[in-house]
Amino acid sequence: MADISVSCPSCNHVCKISEYVSAETIPCPACGAPVQIPTTSLPSEASIQSTLRLKKNFKEGLGEKKAAPPPPRKEIKRSSSMEKIHQVKEKPSGPRAIWGVLTLLVLGGGMFYLLYSLGGNPDYLKYYLWIRNGTGLLALGLVYLSAFRESHIQGLLTLLIPPYALYYVYARADSYVLRAMFTALIIALGAEFKYMRSDSLLIRFNDSVAAFIQSGEDLIDAANKEVETTDASKKFR
Repeated sequence: MADISVSCPSCNHVCKISEYVSAETIPCPACGAPVQIPTTSLPSEASIQSTLRLKKNFKEGLGEKKAAPPPPRKEIKRSSSMEKIHQVKEKPSGPRAIWGVLTLLVLGGGMFYLLYSLGGNPDYLKYYLWIRNGTGLLALGLVYLSAFRESHIQGLLTLLIPPYALYYVYARADSYVLRAMFTALIIALGAEFKYMRSDSLLIRFNDSVAAFIQSGEDLIDAANKEVETTDASKKFR
């Protein structure tokens, strides 16, 4: 609240009057003479228009103001354990690739040379079998060790499902040397078809599986014949 200072025309006493006083004159507190209260000036047209514009802009600003969008939801990535198991590793973190190349050249080349030379020297067969079986056992042992160190599920899969061991070597194994050992074994097993087909490991394995299946079929046939014989004997009783 602002006050208005007015001087008394009789005694020059300065009177302080509220700007909201509605009377036109008031008595001077010093001499009692009437003191004229000046009328407050009306606001100019320019100030009124300026005030109206400010109010309009303020209302428009409130109208245009939009509610803040809700914060984006964080996407929860749900990855199952099987996805982690079958996730292919981009690059092995084991020894450098040069050691894998050298292992492949030594083992693969050595076994292929021994197979190629069997026609001239049959004694090379025992050396080849030593290298093949030793490399295979060592490679499988390293695969099982690496798989079980990664997770028990990986270890069980490689142990119980032989084809999965091959997948594990080339998709998840962290060793170029291990991959080279399996590659050398694959090359040697493929060469066996040409140089020692009758004694080839795959042929012998196939024959063993066929014999196992045949023995199972023979057991089933024997059981069926026994049941038929028992039924026939019951009919004649």
